[in-house]
Amino acid sequence: MSPVYNIYQQFITCLQNPSRFFTNLIVLTAMILFPAFISAQNLTTSSPVEGVLIIPTSNNGYLANATDIAGNTRFIDSKVDQGAYEFQGNVDQATQTTITSSFPGTSSPCINNLVVFTAQVRSTSSPAPVTAGTVTFTDGITVLADKVAVTSTEGIATFYTQLAVGTHTILATYNPSAGFLTSSKQLTQIIYPLPVVSFSVLPASVCVNAGIITLTGSPTGGTFQGSGISGNTFDPGTGPGNYSIYYYYTDANKCSSYSSPQIISVIALPQVTINGRPYFCTGGNTVLNASATIGSGPIISYQWKLGGNIISDATSPTYTATAAGTYTVVVTNSCSTTSADLGVTENALPTVSISGNSSFCAGGSETLYSIATAGSGTINSYQWQESGNIISGATSPAYTATAAGIYAVVVTNDNGCSVTSAALAVTENALPTVSISGNSSFC
Repeated sequence: MSPVYNIYQQFITCLQNPSRFFTNLIVLTAMILFPAFISAQNLTTSSPVEGVLIIPTSNNGYLANATDIAGNTRFIDSKVDQGAYEFQGNVDQATQTTITSSFPGTSSPCINNLVVFTAQVRSTSSPAPVTAGTVTFTDGITVLADKVAVTSTEGIATFYTQLAVGTHTILATYNPSAGFLTSSKQLTQIIYPLPVVSFSVLPASVCVNAGIITLTGSPTGGTFQGSGISGNTFDPGTGPGNYSIYYYYTDANKCSSYSSPQIISVIALPQVTINGRPYFCTGGNTVLNASATIGSGPIISYQWKLGGNIISDATSPTYTATAAGTYTVVVTNSCSTTSADLGVTENALPTVSISGNSSFCAGGSETLYSIATAGSGTINSYQWQESGNIISGATSPAYTATAAGIYAVVVTNDNGCSVTSAALAVTENALPTVSISGNSSFC
């Protein structure tokens, strides 16, 4: 409040009635010495001219219908006293500014997160918000946002920004509009760094049958993310393909970070089956063939095994088995796989011999008989031969020879094992000749 007013009010208080002249003299003296005093009066009169003090001579310095700044009429002896008017001057209302911060979509004051600063300005003479003017936001000596308009009916000014890691002193200063005083409020805002996150190094590639891989994250307490993940393990058995695995961690400040991804390639196994006759006859063999699909990459090696043991030098796609047993083959590209077992059996040969006379008389015949055992399985065919040549239709256990020759019989059992009998030479004996001598008659 102006010192003019203080002096003025003191005089008026002490000398309200003794002298109308003295009272008006003080008022006039104030107007003469302090011209601003005139425009500072808060008079409500019948005269509509604002900012001009009118002292009518008709009532010796009294103005009718005058009120003070509180709206109260001022009276002395039932008349309004010019000398009793309060001096309002340019009395602006005090204000109070508050500032808060928030993080949209997250509650974490972390680097890279957007922070919202909200200033609210209110008048201290009433709880009403101030809805005009601007707010300037600073961080130390750095202006973050200058003259942000107070636009809300709640007296709010808002701005968004991102801050560097560290402690920030944010000051919101109200730049007043007419009728209000400035005010400010300070806020300490800490911005935290993101945690540094990593996890154990993975192999570049594994086979689909490699088994569970245990993962270790740093710092501990985070979570692993990606296909094939369960807790802190990765299962290549999820299937062939490329997998991106991440580690996610949130620290005590609620700042979160992902590790760099690690990509692991899961390689499909080659597929292989064994084709071939699963048996052979004694003294014979069977040829086994490995039929493989490449899976991921070409097949680079084969290894045959008998009874789970490596067969020396058996590293080709085919193998000739001469012994009974369980055969497998291991094929390898980037990964290895083992075929299913193939059991190979050795079947005994049948036995056979020929029974019968080794000669017959000319014009006659000789029946030859095969005496055979199956060896394994049962006998299912006979085939007679003469001098190594098949005798057409001679497929019975017995054969009637009508010509001299070298005979043999081939016997086959139902396992496909055949044996040829020892040869039997059959000769054709000429008939004897005879004649009768003597007379052809008698008496």
